[in-house]
Amino acid sequence: MTDCASGEKCGAEFIDLAFLKWLHPRVPNLDISPKDFGTGGHMVLKRDRRFLLDRFERIKHAFDGTKKGDITLHSDAIVGEGYETDIINGVLSLDK
Repeated sequence: MTDCASGEKCGAEFIDLAFLKWLHPRVPNLDISPKDFGTGGHMVLKRDRRFLLDRFERIKHAFDGTKKGDITLHSDAIVGEGYETDIINGVLSLDK
């Protein structure tokens, strides 16, 4: 991606896509694939998946570079191998 100072690839859709790309290996069974996001079509999401993206949306809009945000994952979330320290007790922490 390019530098956000130039205004390229920094809109909300690109941030959401980057989040999904970051999230996918950490919780691979979410049924939210980065390749399906932002294709111009509609995504039908299960309620708990929609909650996750809604929670990320609130964290994204409140981001000021100093705070972290936490997202509680659904009980069926499987933590991807090697990412056990990113998700503790079902809570995904988004650090600054």
